[in-house]
Amino acid sequence: MCLGNSLTYLFDKSDKIKTLKNFLHILKKGGILIIDQRNYQYMLDNRKEILKKGEYRYSGKYVYCGDKVQGKPIEISENEIKFEIKDSRTGNNFIFTLYPFKKDELLNLLKEAGFKQIS
Repeated sequence: MCLGNSLTYLFDKSDKIKTLKNFLHILKKGGILIIDQRNYQYMLDNRKEILKKGEYRYSGKYVYCGDKVQGKPIEISENEIKFEIKDSRTGNNFIFTLYPFKKDELLNLLKEAGFKQIS
């Protein structure tokens, strides 16, 4: 198994293809690449509502467990989403930028990189 969540930090298509080909190369026969595509299409489709206070669905159950760390998008465009993470325990805030995969974009990249079995 190889986890591929780092793809969301790559913004150039050629970098994504190269990385996917590298994942394919290091996987053993029958190996599995798991990619968390998240809910980017939802964010793109609902950007106006999300950027209003209280309109972003964030359960806190899966990424940053608990209720002490909260994250929300603060900017949403077709080519990037800026997320702010606030840690109430330390008072620290962090901002990071992600690439929002559009519907079927990741599927097409996987095919282009040479993956045969995709689900």
